[in-house]
Amino acid sequence: MRRHLILVALAACGSRTPPPAPQPTAALDAGVAVADAAPSVAIACVAGSPRADHNPYDVLGVLAAADGDHRDTCDARGDLISFQCELRDRVCPGGGGRDRHMTAPCYEQTGAVTHERVACDGHCRDGACPARCPAFGDRLTYREVGTAVVFDSAADPRRIACALGFDQRDAHDCAADPRAGDRFVVEGLGLSGSACTGGAWGAISDARCTYTDCRYVD
Repeated sequence: MRRHLILVALAACGSRTPPPAPQPTAALDAGVAVADAAPSVAIACVAGSPRADHNPYDVLGVLAAADGDHRDTCDARGDLISFQCELRDRVCPGGGGRDRHMTAPCYEQTGAVTHERVACDGHCRDGACPARCPAFGDRLTYREVGTAVVFDSAADPRRIACALGFDQRDAHDCAADPRAGDRFVVEGLGLSGSACTGGAWGAISDARCTYTDCRYVD
């Protein structure tokens, strides 16, 4: 009798139905590449609140304001239409007076948005455009040489075009000596802003050569 019970128990264990295999989600069934969705940032513009974070140019911004949502977009020229939370002056904490030191201006949000057109040289896609600037230590490679140069960058898929601005007048001739394929390591920077999206953005240099009127090119 005991042996019969053991056999019955083993048979019951062996007859369990295996768990069903995971099924594709509805998004995958519909061919939606969820993992490949463009990066985005959500910003709330709330009246009376302190200054909001700046809406970056290199990701899609979605701003929630009093009159609804505003999404960054690209215009017909491939430039970016970027929205920011609108600000207004307010009285700074502590008041003021003739005998008080000047203080930095204070702002608060209005709850509305403003917009600007950001030059992207036609590279705006899905409400965003490349905005990285060169940085100290970037390794560049001469692609075209002379008084007008073009570099490939190991840190950015875009190429950099510049004009020769200054030569240290040492044994190295910045116009004649560089060869295509030579390396150039950025040791000095002169940037016109914090984002390099389109048009000329500044200058780069190493210990011997300074290049000005630099911009990204295809």
